[in-house]
Parts: sequence; structure tokens; C-alpha cells
Amino acid sequence: MKKIIIMGLAESGKTTIVRVSAEGYVPKKDDPLNATIGYKRKIYTMYGRKISLFDLGGQKSFLERFVGSLANFIFTNVAVMIYVVDIIKVSELSLCKYYLELAIENLRKYSPSAQAVIFLHKMDLIDKSKEDSHIRTMKGFFMQSKLENVTFYETSVFDNSTINTMEKIISKLTDEPKSYNNIIHEHCLKFQKHLQEILLLDINNKVIYNSSHKVDTNIEKKKELSKNIEGLYNDRSLYSLSHLENQLFFTSYLPDGSFLLISYSLEKMEIPGGEYLSIISGSIKLLNDLINFK
Repeated sequence: MKKIIIMGLAESGKTTIVRVSAEGYVPKKDDPLNATIGYKRKIYTMYGRKISLFDLGGQKSFLERFVGSLANFIFTNVAVMIYVVDIIKVSELSLCKYYLELAIENLRKYSPSAQAVIFLHKMDLIDKSKEDSHIRTMKGFFMQSKLENVTFYETSVFDNSTINTMEKIISKLTDEPKSYNNIIHEHCLKFQKHLQEILLLDINNKVIYNSSHKVDTNIEKKKELSKNIEGLYNDRSLYSLSHLENQLFFTSYLPDGSFLLISYSLEKMEIPGGEYLSIISGSIKLLNDLINFK
């Protein structure tokens, strides 16, 4: 399943693009504006492919979080980022470019092979005789940021351009082999409410995956968590559980000597309770998926 994020300033037309291209919605000129609060994620089958589509709210407070504290979650494992520009709101172009630059920076950091696409949107509102000059001006403005490997499309929801463009983008997606990132990211999405860290090291303590993207100076201390308590067996692997300072630590050594640590916050969690047991079973599943991958 491919992850696509669609973002841009408020009222740029992001949600309508999603509804038209993924849900068969037929828009009307007088449709009321419904702002996206936070983000919305929905699974679609589009042009023969399963797509996990994130519609990101465009209000400034949300954008700050998406390119800041939530950047790892938003931009990891992205196949395509679609950035929507309302070409009519000239007064907002500088702000639009500012968040585009931050989005591209995060995209290259967390998903370096992702496509970056800019929709010059609401083309139906531009005088036909001025279209070419307007498009050149827009592209020139955004390319001042020296954006690399970015593709521009001119779109409107009142003709076939949006649907045709989405089909072109999605048809280019190739099926990639499963990776550690894919496997772990699925777990992160499911347990993001309580998840604090996932760390995977090879036998030489080289970091294979670190959800915090920071240099970890406490690796040996964390490994001690798996030595100080009695291990537990599931059907095929040994793992350890420990509670420390309102945290749950799940640790295990994979058959090849790799070390896995997952930490969760236990705040507002009933122990034992449904969420707690779900986290344990989910951690065991992740462990087995990693073993199967190897």
C-alpha cells in the first residue's frame, strides 16, 4: 500500500481534490468550504492500487505541527507528496512557498525517494488568454527556492485535469520490496497513541532503525533491560517486558543477533487492560514480522 500526502494552505482545494479523484464526487461552484481539522487518513483503491491517503489540514497551527513535531510521522514512508497551491490567492504565495520549502526538506529527510508534486490549482478561475503567462510566473516564483525533482501540474476540479493528473501520478508508482521501514511504520501507525520509541540494532550495535532519528548514547543501558528480567516465550521467539518510570519496555534479540527495543507510555492505561494487551500482542507481531523478513 502506497502512502500519499496532500497538503497546502487552508482553502486551497485539497479535500475536494481527494473527493473528486478518489470518491467520484462531482463538485459544484457553490459548495460550502469544510476545513480539515488536523489530518484525515483514509484507504482508497485508486486506479488499481491501494492508497493510504493523508489529507492534511492547511491552517497555520496544523502546518507548524506537520513540519515540526509530527514530521517523522507525516513524512515517513511517503510515495508521493502533493502540494496544492491556490493560484488565485496571490497575497498568500510567500507563506505558501515557506511551508512548501519546509515540507520538501522533511520529505527528503524521511522519504528521500518520494515524488514531490505541485498542483497549480483552480485553473478554471484564470482567464484563458492569460493562462500561459500566469503559469510561467507561478513556476518561476516557486523555483526561486531551487527545488529539485519537483513536477508541476495545472489542475481544476471542474474539468478532467485533476482526475487525469492523479491517474498519471498513481500509475507511475512501483511496488517496492518490503523493508524494515515498511514493517515498523505499520506498527507506529497502529500504536502511535502510546508509542515512544522503536530502536533496532544489528549485532555490532549499528543502528538499523531509530524512530527518534537522534544519536542514542544509552544503547548498553537499554540492552540491560533485556538481561535483568526473566524472558518470556511466544510461539517462536524470546522477549522481555519491563515497567520503569511509567514506561513499558519490550525487548528482544532476533535470531541473527539484532536487538529490538520498543518503549510505550503507560499513562492513562489500565494494566492489565485491553490497550495494554493489544500493545503486547502487537509488539510480538512486529517481532515475528521482522524475523520473517530476515
